[in-house]
Amino acid sequence: MAQVQISFQDVDAAGKPAKLVSFVGQLDETNVDEEAQKIYQVIQEMAQPYLILDFSGLEYMNSKSIGYVTDWYSRVMAKGGKMVIASPKNNIWIF
Repeated sequence: MAQVQISFQDVDAAGKPAKLVSFVGQLDETNVDEEAQKIYQVIQEMAQPYLILDFSGLEYMNSKSIGYVTDWYSRVMAKGGKMVIASPKNNIWIF
């Protein structure tokens, strides 16, 4: 079973309050559904979400995980926010 740790930190992004979401480990079929709910909760709680997804510690993500990332992006944009992916490893960056 793959493991992932997700941590959240409030940061300032170009003068706007943002949430830095750091991933360490692997997102796959064994954990992505449960972990994705944490991100949905953050998006729901923020009036205008600004998310920075720090993938520097993410070693692997499956196609379902990529689907979640695109859905998070859609939901953030629908609320007038922004979402960026920071520091992906080469094997993650290609998507």
